[in-house]
Amino acid sequence: MSLVGKMMDRPLLVSAILEHGAHQYGEQEIVSRETHGPLHRYRFVDMAKRAKQLANALDAMGLKAGSVVGSIAWNNYRHLEAYYGVSGSGRVMHTCNPRLHPEQLAYIITKGLPMGAQMLLISTAGIIFMGLVNREGVASAAAFGASLQLWNYLQMPALAISAAVSAMVAQNIGARLFGRVGQITLVGIAACLVVTGVGAALIILFDRPLLGLFLKVDGPTMAVARHIQLICTWPYMLTGVVMILTGTMRAYGAVMRPLLVMFTSMYVVRLGFYFIALPWLKGDTVWWSTPFSSVIGMVLMVVAYRTMPPPQAPAAAEPEAAKPLPA
Repeated sequence: MSLVGKMMDRPLLVSAILEHGAHQYGEQEIVSRETHGPLHRYRFVDMAKRAKQLANALDAMGLKAGSVVGSIAWNNYRHLEAYYGVSGSGRVMHTCNPRLHPEQLAYIITKGLPMGAQMLLISTAGIIFMGLVNREGVASAAAFGASLQLWNYLQMPALAISAAVSAMVAQNIGARLFGRVGQITLVGIAACLVVTGVGAALIILFDRPLLGLFLKVDGPTMAVARHIQLICTWPYMLTGVVMILTGTMRAYGAVMRPLLVMFTSMYVVRLGFYFIALPWLKGDTVWWSTPFSSVIGMVLMVVAYRTMPPPQAPAAAEPEAAKPLPA
């Protein structure tokens, strides 16, 4: 008897949940209350149809997969359709609370724009870097692809720790406990350096069997991949520090500083190093551009964090004088 290696034959997607619901529970009634009072009733299959129409409308607007779509709506059937229509078509749903004041909504939306630009910068930088790798030939491209599989796992702890630090910093800022922010950030950096450092060490020590999962062990690409690992694996420790500091600054509402640092390190520093050092380092230039830009990026992010003005706690209000009880 042979066992199937995968437990599922399809990825876990929101669109798959919608299709399953429409097929299995299409006649199930969805009941919600309209904003102006009356109840609204229709079938699950009708909701699925309208959600697909919304997805087609977003396609017609030129919004590609990964785009962020904001919504300001009450919790009724229209918002349910938006959830499935936006998320089910590969886009990101960014909900805004309609109960907030217009100035607060404008602040939240404005802060979200640089964060979206950060994702665009990272994606574009990855495409440019892949283009530089492809210039080195098929063996380098294959070796980089295999190494990237390992690096994806290496950066996962840093992403999780960064999200946790950002949430805890935001909670303490809301509680006006600003003295804890630095402590939380330092603990996050220490944890990230330890976890990522251990992971990087294991990848370098056992690079041959790990890369053998993706490459032929005795092939010429293996030597290239092992060489790449020695140069480009340890800088992920520095990238983790950048993630932690970015999470802390985001909790403060400072989103332009990380954006500028990312642009400088990923484009100005990395590409500048590549074209300046290319005559001397030759094929290794593309690999050494990673640690060089990582070091400069971490230094710039530390400077941006250290020079960020801390928020001021509001002055305590004067206690009101006791009023005499009425006679």
